[in-house]
Amino acid sequence: MFALGELATIAQASLPVTLLVVDDGGYGMLRFDQQVFGHPERGVDLLTPEWHSLGAAFGISAETVSSVDEISAGLRRAHEANLRGEPRIVVWPQRLHPPRTTSPRWFEDVRG
Repeated sequence: MFALGELATIAQASLPVTLLVVDDGGYGMLRFDQQVFGHPERGVDLLTPEWHSLGAAFGISAETVSSVDEISAGLRRAHEANLRGEPRIVVWPQRLHPPRTTSPRWFEDVRG
């Protein structure tokens, strides 16, 4: 949510931008590291906004997709709105494991 100013700018300028938000409920990378090393999960689960209401506060429509198969159609609909000069938010509530190359320990076999 550190980018609310950018969201306001997108709305104010009617920029044809689509934001794809993967809402993992907090700090997913830190959660992953804590899980891999068997540490208790601390400080990684956060209260996240209700994205439709947040978008509406700036006059931006949001859509939630429930599976990876729905992302393409959601992005297509958002692109059609972008062509009319309307920004959009597409939200996918999902906890993903990061690609191995994003970790500073990418060379370790962390999953056995």
